[in-house]
Amino acid sequence: MALVTPNAAQASARWYHEHLFWNTTVIDQSVVLPLGNGLVAFSVPADYLGRVHRHLQRSGLRMPQTVIDECEAPAVILAESDGAVIGQCQMPDGVRYLMVPAVIELPLLPFSAERKKRWLSAPDPHRRWLLSATCVLAALTTATHSYQGTPGHRTETAQPRTLVG
Repeated sequence: MALVTPNAAQASARWYHEHLFWNTTVIDQSVVLPLGNGLVAFSVPADYLGRVHRHLQRSGLRMPQTVIDECEAPAVILAESDGAVIGQCQMPDGVRYLMVPAVIELPLLPFSAERKKRWLSAPDPHRRWLLSATCVLAALTTATHSYQGTPGHRTETAQPRTLVG
């Protein structure tokens, strides 16, 4: 009798579910995490991540669970939906706010830097909580603030206004 070993996608999905309590599923040999049930994400240009990380460290916070893909430019930062109403109009340039019905493809296990899709900041079963979406948005806004004066980015200045009434 031969032992049947589960494939990497099935084993990874099971690990995420058992250790992090994430509602993962396998689609085409990829582990997929549907957003919802308190889970949201931010699609972020990879060149923002260093500044976001430094800002969070200065604030005494760990970098949230972040998936990067060597083949695609945006990284994905997971966050807890904290009840705040967040819209795309609040996002810094290049950042997209993701919620239901979006899904996130997670890296396969074991966590490895050699894989094309990997964790920049891996989830820890002993520290399962996520930063709130408001906290991540504040870090993104602060980290991208330095971009506002560069070419190709919109800058706004205060204009005097006349109040009527």
